[in-house]
Amino acid sequence: MADTWANTLKTELSQGDLISPQPIVSATTPEKLLKRGATQKRNVQTWEETTDWLPQKDGRGHFLASGRKLNAIVLSHDCEIDKDKKVLLVAPVLPISTIDDAHRDIVRNRKRYPFMPVPEIENIIPESYIDLRGICFLERDFINQATRLCSMSETGREDLRFQLIAFITRIPYSQLRIGPSV
Repeated sequence: MADTWANTLKTELSQGDLISPQPIVSATTPEKLLKRGATQKRNVQTWEETTDWLPQKDGRGHFLASGRKLNAIVLSHDCEIDKDKKVLLVAPVLPISTIDDAHRDIVRNRKRYPFMPVPEIENIIPESYIDLRGICFLERDFINQATRLCSMSETGREDLRFQLIAFITRIPYSQLRIGPSV
C-alpha cells in the first residue's frame, strides 16, 4: 500500500487520479421529481415538485438528491478519458477514521470488497479508503474544474483494478491474477 501514490502528478488526467471534493449524490426516497419553476428577482431559478417525469432532449430530467462533497478517485480508464467523454466514473475517498476502530483493520487488510485502503498523502489526505459502493458518474466539467491532488503509481492503478474486479465479482483479492498481455 505504501507505493500506491506516484511521486509526481501525471501530465494528463488519468485513472487513479485523486481529485478535490466533488458532489457524490444519490436520489432521495421517496422519489421527488422536479420541474423548473418561475424565475425570481435577480434571475434566481426556482424548482417545483411534480408528479411527471420531464426529461430533456438527452433523456435526463431533474429530481431531488442528497449527497456530500468528497475527494474522489477517477475510475474511468485512460482510453475513456482520452475520448473526452461527457461523463466519467469516480468513487468517493473518505478518511479511514470515519470507520469504527474495530473495523479499520478489516479495511486495511482488504477483507471488505467495497473498500480499498489508501495511505496518507501528507498535507493532502489522511489515511483513507475508496468506497466503491459510491461509484457514480460526474460531468466532465466538474472534473475539469477540480484540482488534481495526486496520481496513483502503476502499482496503485493495478491494485485499484484488482479491487474493482473483487468488488464486482466477489472473487477474493488474494485469488485475482492478471494473465500476460496478448
